[in-house]
Amino acid sequence: MAVMNEKDMLLRKISASSFAMWELHIFLDTHPNDMTAMALLNKNKQKYAVLSEEYQSKFGPLNTFNVDTNNRWQWIADPWPWEYCEE
Repeated sequence: MAVMNEKDMLLRKISASSFAMWELHIFLDTHPNDMTAMALLNKNKQKYAVLSEEYQSKFGPLNTFNVDTNNRWQWIADPWPWEYCEE
């Protein structure tokens, strides 16, 4: 089993938080008054924001929406997902 580095762990946590937010959005479409679900959504939004900020401060933009307009092509400097190889 391959050991994940910090970058991969952060991406996995960001992905999990994002997935939870979408699932909660779908649930809240049919249960708009569920305050527990709303609290979970807000908790995941905060978690996503913190994790995204941590990732971007260490590794650069997560996607093109987070690109610094002063250095707009920075996001392509890292290897593409298919350029990674297992050690």
